[in-house]
Amino acid sequence: SDIVAEIGQAVLYLQREGPRLGLDPTRLVIAGHSAGAQFVHRLFFFLPDARAARVITANAGAYMLPDFKTAHPYGLGGSGVTPADLKTALTRPVLVLLGEADIDPNHRPMPRTPEANAQGLHRFSRGLNYFRLATEQTVRLGVPFGWKIATVPGVAHSNTLMAPAAAAHFFAQK
Repeated sequence: SDIVAEIGQAVLYLQREGPRLGLDPTRLVIAGHSAGAQFVHRLFFFLPDARAARVITANAGAYMLPDFKTAHPYGLGGSGVTPADLKTALTRPVLVLLGEADIDPNHRPMPRTPEANAQGLHRFSRGLNYFRLATEQTVRLGVPFGWKIATVPGVAHSNTLMAPAAAAHFFAQK
């Protein structure tokens, strides 16, 4: 998609030009919440050369599942992502961050297509399913898994209340 490509180009620019701008490209952190999480989690599938020290995807409404059996945009089928791109994406330092109370199946901006609902009835279950499928793929493909999952108790769909957990991951020592 165009916006994912634009974000990817910005990441590649920062990697290339960061030192000239006084930035350390090895410390680049990319995060997104809700719709932003939908862009962020797709970024490294579509642009395997884009690198970040940490990636956080928080409370996405729906996911591009890491399998080729599910059609794009809900999976990799027909997306142009290659098996090599999938392997690379699964090794990235990604945190899937989920609010444990983000369980309203009728939350207004959440996608409710049949394909999205097949991932789970609310954001929390969709995020758990996404992480589970990614874990299964790493085992099947025999690649090291770079992803982690964390949940935030008592938090629903609130970027403000998710931010402290995201910040803790941002500033964690490697």
